[in-house]
Amino acid sequence: MALKKITTDLFNQLREPFTGEKLFNQMTDMVYFIKNQSGQYVVVNQSLADRCGFADKNELIGRTADQVYPPPLGTSYRAQDDRILETGKAILNQLELQIYPSHETGWCLTNKVPLLNKEGAAVGLVGISKDLHAPSDKSEDYSAIRKVIEHIQTNYDQPLKIQDLAGMA
Repeated sequence: MALKKITTDLFNQLREPFTGEKLFNQMTDMVYFIKNQSGQYVVVNQSLADRCGFADKNELIGRTADQVYPPPLGTSYRAQDDRILETGKAILNQLELQIYPSHETGWCLTNKVPLLNKEGAAVGLVGISKDLHAPSDKSEDYSAIRKVIEHIQTNYDQPLKIQDLAGMA
């Protein structure tokens, strides 16, 4: 039996489309979301709502990242979304800042992949941002590393010297 047929046979039997929402609601060390072509949240887990200060995750539906996260986080996430939706190219294992359940900022790894229509155009995206360590009151200060990462992300088209980056850190 072909892999595509196995997948199609299973998903055709489901009462509703599988979004992973029920599963990811149980994950407090990550945020999970599906967005439409406008970058609006369509599906989110409760952890994302909690971190952004919303009691009910349905309050996020129809909003964009820059409407629910404080700057500069929301601005950066929205720019990522726009890039994925325009290019159809995924962002994989990107180190970035996220709001932790304690409402402090901490490091995470983010993965976002486009949702493609039958013609191959991006019509949405799905993503996960996984916390890199358990939140604590004694978390290290990574602000210098953040500056280096932001410098690399904004200057990737220019020669970057390790000595200069180390000096920034």
